[in-house]
Amino acid sequence: MVKCDVLPGIDIDNIPKQFEIIEDLDLLPEEVNNKDFKFGKINMETDKIEEDYVFFHHKLLIQCVDPKSYNLKDGLLIVTDTIREKDYNEGYLFFRYYQGKFYLIEHLKTPFGSPTLNRDLNTWANENCTKNLNSFYKEFYNKYNNGKNVDN
Repeated sequence: MVKCDVLPGIDIDNIPKQFEIIEDLDLLPEEVNNKDFKFGKINMETDKIEEDYVFFHHKLLIQCVDPKSYNLKDGLLIVTDTIREKDYNEGYLFFRYYQGKFYLIEHLKTPFGSPTLNRDLNTWANENCTKNLNSFYKEFYNKYNNGKNVDN
């Protein structure tokens, strides 16, 4: 079972960039430029993700969570919420990992929100994150409160 944990020594005011996050699909390497890589497997009738994934409350946590704690490997789908995102105000961001980089592959917006997807993602976070990571997220949320967006 996955148990996401914060990297040792991480501080909310000093977050290192351990991974490059690429938000331009034109920069996707040719060998993974295909539908299996570029799209999350979602059943649109049930709003369920039908592949292994990891969920973080914000993309900044990609830099903060120990990749060994969630078995990071090429092709893994990472889903993040858009709360406190500067450039996105609704839905979820889907990233795929490949050779040391995370590629933004999709900005999923569900009409009127999706109670099923919201519940599944929050349940995943509750069951698969350590107390340390939950405390770190609370610090993050307190730092970026009242709708203040993250710039990086």
